[in-house]
Order: sequence, then structure tokens, then C-alpha cells
Amino acid sequence: MTGEASRFKEVRAVEQLSEESQKSDANQGLNFTGGYGRTVASGINMIDKPLEFKKTFFRLVKDLAVFKLLIIFAMVFAVIGTVFAIFGPRLMADLTDLIFNGIKDLLFSGAGLDDEAIYGMLILLFGIYLASAVFMYAQGFIMSTVSQKVSYKMRAEINRKLSKLPVGYYDKHSHGDILSRITNDVDAVGNTLNYGLTQIITAVCTIIGITVMMFTLNVPLTFIVLIVLPFSFLVIRVIAKRSQKYFRRQQNYLGAVNGYVEEMYGGHGVVKAFGMEKKTVARFDEMNDKLYDTS
Repeated sequence: MTGEASRFKEVRAVEQLSEESQKSDANQGLNFTGGYGRTVASGINMIDKPLEFKKTFFRLVKDLAVFKLLIIFAMVFAVIGTVFAIFGPRLMADLTDLIFNGIKDLLFSGAGLDDEAIYGMLILLFGIYLASAVFMYAQGFIMSTVSQKVSYKMRAEINRKLSKLPVGYYDKHSHGDILSRITNDVDAVGNTLNYGLTQIITAVCTIIGITVMMFTLNVPLTFIVLIVLPFSFLVIRVIAKRSQKYFRRQQNYLGAVNGYVEEMYGGHGVVKAFGMEKKTVARFDEMNDKLYDTS
């Protein structure tokens, strides 16, 4: 009975695939279940806002609270490393002036270069960049450790959740979409934790430090840059507003393509038995083109 039920399920899956392909050909669009349990369409009416964002955000903060001491250390290291990295070019400018003035004096007055001062500044410059690299490596190592532990915990929780879900859930969601949540979505969260938190601190410190350094070097040019900055932020805002929806759609289409590939390879024998190769390839190409265009 188990074998007959399995074969019946596979045959029914192929029949449903055929019906969906015909509907897809008629509508000239996609219609499949995407990430976050939503129906994703090829039109502009796609729902691309995550469900229960605040609840999910606070759950993530709760998971990060366990590593708050490590995160604080990472932020402090990021600030120190950024300060050293900003101070380096300023010292490089002084070193360049020292060498240039020494060469000028050598040509016109016969005086030589101040070797001791140059070597001292070179050693100091090397120490500054080395310290910056060490602190940035330390904060990167800490945040990588935190993000991987959080990702590990999330995967374990997802695995426990999947073992408790009813069978009906797996009938409504493709295997590839579920796998995409465990892999791609969790990796996206991990990468955000790994780079996002420290990049915010680094960016703020860099902006403040560079602005101060620019004022010490050339005040008029600094004011020109500050006048142009609002226009740059306006352009960035317009681009980000238009591109954000494509990042969301990309995850949805990625889950759909993974699900379709997993199901078609899992039922490859049935697909060949019913002569569905061309339709499955055509449907995959259609979905893959949507993923390509969105990306």
C-alpha cells in the first residue's frame, strides 16, 4: 500500500505540474509559494513586506543579548581601528610634505633629507596601520563568532520546529522553499549580524573622523563637499527605495527555484515517464529568468 500511495502521489504531482504549466502559459506569468509563506506573482502586486517584522526583530535582539559583552568589545575595537585608519592618511600627508621639502632644500640650498625624522614617521605610520588591522581583525573575528553561533541556534530551532509541523504543511510548501529558509535566509541573517552592526559603527566614526581631518587640511574644499553631500544622499535614497523590493523578491524567487529543482529531480523518473521534460524545462527557464531579472 505504501508503494502504491507513493506512486499515486508522484503521478498526481505531475498532473498538478501539467495543470500549473498550462495556467502559466495562459497567464504568461509565475504563481508559486515564496519565502515567508506568501504567494509570489510575476506582476507588480507582489507582497514583499515581511510578516511580523517587529516580533522577529525583538526575538533576534533577545538571541543577541546572550553575546552583548562580545558585541560591545567588537564595537569598541571597530571604533579604535577606524580612528587609527583615519589618522594614517593625515600622517602620510605630513610625511609627504617632509620628503618634498627635503628634496626641494637638497636641490636649491644643498641641505640633505632629514633621515631620522622620515624613518621615525615611517615607523609610526607602520605602527598605526598595524594597530588598525589588528583591531579590525579582532572585531571581525568576534562578530563572525557571534553570527555563526546565532545562525547555528536558528538552524537548530528551525529543525526542531520542522519535526513538529503537521504533514499538511509539507503539502503546501515545496521542499526547496523550506531548504532555502534553512540555508539562504539564515545565512542572510548571519551575514547581516557579521557585517551590519560593525559597519554602522565604522561608518559613523569614519564620517566624523574624515570630516575633522578635511577641516584641518582645507576648509573651503570641505565646505564644497558638505554642500554636495545632501544631493548624494538624495540619489542614494531614490536608488535604495527602488532596489529594496528587488532584494525581497530575489529571496522569494530563489526559494521557488530551489523548490522546483528539488522536486523535479526528486521525481525525475515520473517526469520522464509522462514525457514532461520540455514543459518542466520551459517552466524552470521561466522561473530562472524571473530570478535573473530580479537579481
